[in-house]
Amino acid sequence: MFVRVLGTGAREQFLWLFSQSTDHRMPVLLALQLATLRLTAFDFRALMFLNVVFVYAAVICMGRLAERYRRHSHFGDLVIPLTLLNFGFSYIGWASGGLFALSVSSIIIFADLFTDAFEHQSYVRGIAAFGALIVCALTGIPGTVLAGGVATVLTIAFYFRALSPGRNVALAGLGASLGVCLVQLALWTPSGAAGLNPAVLPEWLFQFLKASFGIAAFGGAVWRFVVILGLVGAAMVLVIPTVRRWRQASVIEITVPALLLSFLALFFVTAIGRSAHQPWGGYLEMHYGLLVAPIPLVAWIIISRDLPRVASGVIAACLIVTFAAAFKTGAEWRINYVRTEYPIIARIIADMGSNREPRAIANENLSRFYYIDSPDIRSMIAAGIVKLRWIGAPLY
Repeated sequence: MFVRVLGTGAREQFLWLFSQSTDHRMPVLLALQLATLRLTAFDFRALMFLNVVFVYAAVICMGRLAERYRRHSHFGDLVIPLTLLNFGFSYIGWASGGLFALSVSSIIIFADLFTDAFEHQSYVRGIAAFGALIVCALTGIPGTVLAGGVATVLTIAFYFRALSPGRNVALAGLGASLGVCLVQLALWTPSGAAGLNPAVLPEWLFQFLKASFGIAAFGGAVWRFVVILGLVGAAMVLVIPTVRRWRQASVIEITVPALLLSFLALFFVTAIGRSAHQPWGGYLEMHYGLLVAPIPLVAWIIISRDLPRVASGVIAACLIVTFAAAFKTGAEWRINYVRTEYPIIARIIADMGSNREPRAIANENLSRFYYIDSPDIRSMIAAGIVKLRWIGAPLY
């Protein structure tokens, strides 16, 4: 998708940035990825590094958000990097995983900066927060759902609250973000991958909820599902007092539950919207897992504030052990995969940098380039190899 814009003019590249790919418009992500490729002479491995940068930012900001919410640190927050940085998620090995990485990270960055801005009465951090929220809204359907969900809850909360410093600025920023979400939805044309299949939806809901464990979720289906469901249920019960006094609740007391509700909304939207495309199976935990990974984390942040110290300590220890095991499984799988695939990838890159016929390279290695086989796809890949050689990048 990136190679096809090489050699085109500014107008064509602008239209490409805002075009719909499958179900998603993601101009900010495409701009960042294209800039990264140009800086690295189209070394596509740099895009996976960019994905990791997105998620590392999410880890840092979620840790800050957790400490701000409960007013102290907790060893249980080790579960945050263990979950989000799981090597079993697709963003580490697939450049297109940037869609999920940026949508998840940008909404977490927003929550951190937004609550920090009100705590320190900082307009600069507030502006940065709304920048992150708009980036999220512009990052495909996942970003639109997350940004729209959080912005809706916060808009309602701020609108009915008494006048306070920053209230009008917050409403303006939230309104602008909601406007972007509405434009995204208005321009959206459902693809063949979108639709509801009631027959497979229950299996999607069951399997998808536990996908925060990455590829470790291939096994232990029932107990992993119960763990996530228990965390979410406990968090929902513990935020009831905040809901009852929501007019007097602090900004962070509203933002963190709003974040949980938004990720739950994304969970349902994804399950419903993709159930018609395919039944649950294969490596979908790896592909979609990052979208639901924050659900147990935000639930943990909520319950860790209100439970007694001993109870929260026991839960924290159990979560760390559980997700550390999942992290180990993902790391072992990824290392073995790289050991197996890297020699093949190195050979393909060497072929692309040689004088070998591009069509022959595409025919022999199609599964490494794309997941669909057709004469048009093979021609597209061969033409892409020609373009990469034409720009004179060292690899090609």
